[in-house]
Amino acid sequence: MKLKNGDISRLYEALTRLSGLTGKEGLAVAKTKLAIRDDAAAFVEVRDNIFRRYGTEEAGRLVVRLDSPNYDEFLKEITELANKEADVNLHQIPEAEYNIDRIYCETAQAEDYEVFDRLMVDRTTVNSDEPV
Repeated sequence: MKLKNGDISRLYEALTRLSGLTGKEGLAVAKTKLAIRDDAAAFVEVRDNIFRRYGTEEAGRLVVRLDSPNYDEFLKEITELANKEADVNLHQIPEAEYNIDRIYCETAQAEDYEVFDRLMVDRTTVNSDEPV
């Protein structure tokens, strides 16, 4: 599946917070995290380099202000990076086997469930005997 770098990074962060899941869902999370780890890390490294290039440190964080003389260059570079696509191998759960009630995790945030539902559930397969 093709995903944009920004989506890969968000998915990795969501799966990290969902790492406490068990069963099919937990296995899908663990396998997908391993499959996208390098792409997510590469995105974060380059994104951080862009912030270092254009940003200034404020309260211990790198910030690029809208009124910065280099804001347009920063925005162009960060947008190109986030929108670049990569092929990733998601270990999805067939929709017929998906039960949203089984994906509660104490460390998860509300948007993590949305990301899981959107990317980790295979809605193209009606019935599958293939293991996750």
